[in-house]
Amino acid sequence: MDVNGGVSMDFLQKLDYLKNLFGETNKTLADRSGVPYTTIVGLYKNGYTGVRLSTLLKLSEHFAVSIDYLVKDEKPLTDFFSDDGAMFSNSTFQMLHALDDLDEFGKKAVQAVIQAESARMDAQATDPLNGFVCLPHFDSPAAAGEPLWADGNYTYLRYPFDARSEQADFTVKLSGHSMEPDYPDGCTVFVRRSADIEDGDVVIAWLAGEGSVCKRAIVRGERVLKLESINRAYEDYSGAALEDMKVYGKVIGQTME
Repeated sequence: MDVNGGVSMDFLQKLDYLKNLFGETNKTLADRSGVPYTTIVGLYKNGYTGVRLSTLLKLSEHFAVSIDYLVKDEKPLTDFFSDDGAMFSNSTFQMLHALDDLDEFGKKAVQAVIQAESARMDAQATDPLNGFVCLPHFDSPAAAGEPLWADGNYTYLRYPFDARSEQADFTVKLSGHSMEPDYPDGCTVFVRRSADIEDGDVVIAWLAGEGSVCKRAIVRGERVLKLESINRAYEDYSGAALEDMKVYGKVIGQTME
């Protein structure tokens, strides 16, 4: 069959095509879709005229296609193509199938990622590298709260293209006075992901019982001895406080915007 020729297919031809796309047999299709094995075999043996609506619904949900696509024999395969002529890839079908198996929490998590990525692409389309860089900005201040990557509470923001934004992987707002005067309360810092910390680096890290913090690392050899506050009126962290430390990256600049 020439899939690029707009060839019309009947119900069973489409079913065979989708089974092949998903790498399924009649048995695995029955197990995964909820359509009884005997029903699937009967479609091939006795014909598919009068197939039950419940069967069509299960098959359409399983393959992430419409019932209209399955039942209209005259509908060409090219109708299943996108505007640029590219067909849904096998990996896309597999992701749709996996998405359908997630619980509500999982589906909402995937939806949040899709929305964030759509926002990023929209921002880039508005100013396609015309002097701007889009970076994930974490809304939770680095001085408190849950681990930075655990809360997932971020949005994409545009920053002027410069040495800081070009090298940064994300930005985060600081809260508190422990890093003043170098990093004022409320400033936004540019962070480059790195676990390779050198003496004197200012880092964003997570500490058990403290949450995400911004501190200056005191390093001897390959060991971080202390995370210290620039403002000496505030405490440092050392010893047992660093046992479960997770370093997210190095601070490479800041802005008050």
